[in-house]
Amino acid sequence: GTTTTDASGNYSFPNVPPGSYTVTETVPPGYTPTTPTTVPVSVTSGSTNNVDFGNQPAPQPGTGNLTGTVFYDINGDGVQQPLEPGIPNVSLTALGPSGLLTTTTDANGNYAFLSVAPGSYTVTETVPTGYTATTPTTKSVTVPTNGTGNADFGNQLKGSVSGVVFNDVNGDGINQPTENGIGGVVITL
Repeated sequence: GTTTTDASGNYSFPNVPPGSYTVTETVPPGYTPTTPTTVPVSVTSGSTNNVDFGNQPAPQPGTGNLTGTVFYDINGDGVQQPLEPGIPNVSLTALGPSGLLTTTTDANGNYAFLSVAPGSYTVTETVPTGYTATTPTTKSVTVPTNGTGNADFGNQLKGSVSGVVFNDVNGDGINQPTENGIGGVVITL
């Protein structure tokens, strides 16, 4: 069967018998898909299967798009893994043939500079507060004519190190409730 998305982009196929299916999106005019347009899905008894399709406006003829994701790089490898979410509200700039452009990431950590002049751009992220970069914060990207250039940025949450220096009265190496802290001691990390 077929269905059409509502004004918010949602669709549903209720009461689907168990079995293997293929869900296919007809890409809307003026858009370019950012995810596969055909997805296999296995429906089991009582299951709820979610299949999302991403699209972005196609660049105007003679221009290109510059896109990417800023993500929480949990394992610090610089590559977004399936369980590493995007980071919203991160500021980015792009400097190139279209001048200095600015934007912020959406709720999913994605950003886009659409229909920009083709050529070489320098994209820079402002590392979000509380994070440290796991990828270079500035990247060079080429935007092809009628195509898309991409720059993703990874960030890890900063950690902390803390403790106490104490007067170990009994010498057992364990801070007992009766052993007081020692103030003014310099600690180096």
